[in-house]
Amino acid sequence: MTTTPYSYIDAQWLHRRRPLSQLTKSEVGALAVTTEVHVAKTGDCLIELGSLDDRALYLVHGKLRLVAEDGRETTLEEHDERVLDPVSHLTPHHYDVFCLSDIRYIWVSNKVLDNITRRQRHYEEYMEEQYLPEAMVSNRFFQLIHQALLDDKLDLPPLPDVAIRVRNIMAAGGHDGDLERLLISDPALAAALIKIANSPVFYQQAPVVTAREAILRVGKDVVRDYVILHATEHLFTSHAPYTRKRMVDLWKHSTEVAAVSYNIAKDMPGFDPDRALLMGLLHDIGMLPVIIYADRYPHLVRDEQTFDDLLCDLHSDLGALMMAKWHFPRDFVAVAREAENWRRNPSPVPDYCDIVMVAQLHSFIGKKLNEETPPLKEKDIPHINEVPAFRKLGFSEQNPEHSYEIITRAKNDLHELKHLLIAY
Repeated sequence: MTTTPYSYIDAQWLHRRRPLSQLTKSEVGALAVTTEVHVAKTGDCLIELGSLDDRALYLVHGKLRLVAEDGRETTLEEHDERVLDPVSHLTPHHYDVFCLSDIRYIWVSNKVLDNITRRQRHYEEYMEEQYLPEAMVSNRFFQLIHQALLDDKLDLPPLPDVAIRVRNIMAAGGHDGDLERLLISDPALAAALIKIANSPVFYQQAPVVTAREAILRVGKDVVRDYVILHATEHLFTSHAPYTRKRMVDLWKHSTEVAAVSYNIAKDMPGFDPDRALLMGLLHDIGMLPVIIYADRYPHLVRDEQTFDDLLCDLHSDLGALMMAKWHFPRDFVAVAREAENWRRNPSPVPDYCDIVMVAQLHSFIGKKLNEETPPLKEKDIPHINEVPAFRKLGFSEQNPEHSYEIITRAKNDLHELKHLLIAY
């Protein structure tokens, strides 16, 4: 039997197959660049009855004969409606599959098909546990964003400057460390990378929780192709000055919180600094779609104050929904939902949400709230020593040097990142 790769499959062809049609455009693109088209000759046997091969066969071109255990035969041709489904994927396989002509075909791992079903079930289970305020559920603005999320059409644009520089480093074959730092310099790119790595196409036993893990899982070729596509198709071009300003405010705030979270976690036994960094970067991810849709549907936003109120009121629940839908671990979901619940104190033992919460409060030092930060309900922000997370992480007013050291290290990290951005 001939199994020499013929070419790579077309993404649009792949997206018409079941259940692959449930994948997003980006996920199908990632699957396409790793799926080879094979060729076989008339008379070849592609699958043996009872085989434990854990792959699904899809017919691309030609004609097949399927022979069941009881001898019943079926023929399939490339134009049959039935070939939108895998020809055979159950293990052990229920048919001998023979070529009645020269054919082209592909294999797709059964893990991909199983993960598609698992992902939908995961989100449904999460939604059953949640309570969303009626005022939010009935809000037309929220409904638009949530429906896009449910339909897997919520694409988050990166800032143009960051996206272009990431694209440049990829084209130049840059160092892995530089690539990782650039990819986590923008919440949209970081979320997209982790989303792809945890998608049904690449998902394994455990979700990835750092950019380094994501790059290793999907491979640099997929990262390069995906980032270039994402940076080209989804750049954020604002029509209103205030949406542009809030996007920049969010980017600055998110990178600062990420840097501080990283440095707090470095001093805390039992915490992964890279995981804390990513959580810090994504803690306000729910603001991104609000900014995008406010720019896209200005008739739903009466003025700047209405816009800021929407950002404050919607971003926590939206961020948690996004994290759950994209199969991020539960602690990422919790950070998106609760990182500004300043009185939060579910346990005497600190967790990542405590780290991100304290990192935010440190990032506010010296800032004009709501002018140099994303919008906040200022009256609700407590003094830092009143926050339970502050003491659980070992901070105290009597030891301000600890905070100063962490902020200094974080500023150095941000300086290195800015230098890297300028270099490309």
